Amino acid sequence: MPDDTPAGTGHVPGPPHPELPPDEPESAQEVSEDPAAEPAAEPARPPDGFEPL
Repeated sequence: MPDDTPAGTGHVPGPPHPELPPDEPESAQEVSEDPAAEPAAEPARPPDGFEPL
C-alpha cells in the first residue's frame, strides 16, 4: 500500500474526504425518512451563490 502513495505527498488514493462520505448517507436517510422536512429545507437553504434581496 505504501507504494501506491505518492512519495512526499502523503495522499492515499481512495477516500479523498473521509468526512464527506459518512455525512452524505446520513443526510440522505434523514431526508428520505422525513419527506416533510425536504420541502421545508429547500426554501430555508437558498442555493450557493444566491443572495436574497
